[in-house]
Amino acid sequence: MKVLMVMVDSYSDCEKAVKYATDFTQKLQTQMEILVVLEDVFNLERGSVTFGMPIPPEVKSESVRRIERKLKELWLKYGGSENFPNVEYKVGPLHEEVKKFVENKDYELILWACYPSAYLCKIIDELNTASLIIK
Repeated sequence: MKVLMVMVDSYSDCEKAVKYATDFTQKLQTQMEILVVLEDVFNLERGSVTFGMPIPPEVKSESVRRIERKLKELWLKYGGSENFPNVEYKVGPLHEEVKKFVENKDYELILWACYPSAYLCKIIDELNTASLIIK
């Protein structure tokens, strides 16, 4: 089974999602990948262009470092294997980045570590892949 866990940088309480992800990999022998969509960084970049105020260049790298540190810590806490899943970081709106990322890939399940909303449900409907929202 090939599983993708999707997260956004604004959803800081991802602990339950990481616990589910480690359970999936251990009990079902799944292949797990993680996609982190940096929507906050995208919004900052967009706002900086609109208002003509540059953002510090290290904003993206700091966001990636913070999320990666938390993911690895939680992965090991819940008994995930030493082989940490591949994590990809994309800057942009969630619906665009997920759609591009899953294109031509055969995921059987997407774990959503995002806050459930009508916006997220619309994205899930468009993907036509089994999904589990973990809040």
